[in-house]
Amino acid sequence: MANKWIDISYLLSPNFPSWPGDIKYSVHTSKANEYMLSSKICMSSHSGTHIDASSHYAGNTETINDIPIDKLFGKVKIIEVFDAIIDCKHIKNIKCKRVIFKTRKEEIFEFDEKYTFISPDAASLLVDKKICLVGIDTFSVENIKNNNFDTHKILLSAGIIIIECLNLCHVAAGNYNMIALPIKTDAEASLVRVLIKSVR
Repeated sequence: MANKWIDISYLLSPNFPSWPGDIKYSVHTSKANEYMLSSKICMSSHSGTHIDASSHYAGNTETINDIPIDKLFGKVKIIEVFDAIIDCKHIKNIKCKRVIFKTRKEEIFEFDEKYTFISPDAASLLVDKKICLVGIDTFSVENIKNNNFDTHKILLSAGIIIIECLNLCHVAAGNYNMIALPIKTDAEASLVRVLIKSVR
């Protein structure tokens, strides 16, 4: 069987859950004229599978359009962590530049505050290891109860790209090649289509 690219992005629909207080995704389609349809889409830039740039939290001015392209493709390691918190013990042996954490065995169907997140100490260790991209299959790398947003600030201030809400339930841990293509925008976040292919 051919080694195919796997799409690990979620399909956005009005039924897909959103972060509490965010603008929920909606699409309104109408006839532009007799022959064509036209749609108006309304949503938060953090809807579904999305990427955060430094300007999201770190007090930086770097937007999605400023992210160096070479951070968004290359080798990535997917690591399974089924604990409540990703801490230093889970990442002490990481040697690659990009890492994705698989924490769920099922797809996201509703918002659940008890998702797995990355501790600030682990975020600092990721910085020390010179990681350039961190992905996760939950709503956020951040503990929902941490109003200081320490994990985001630590990662983003170091120029580490964050991808959240990945769909990894049908993907095994291991080494992959990755392509992550966000919309070209000057916003602090963007929808992103993420593809991976197993490295043999």
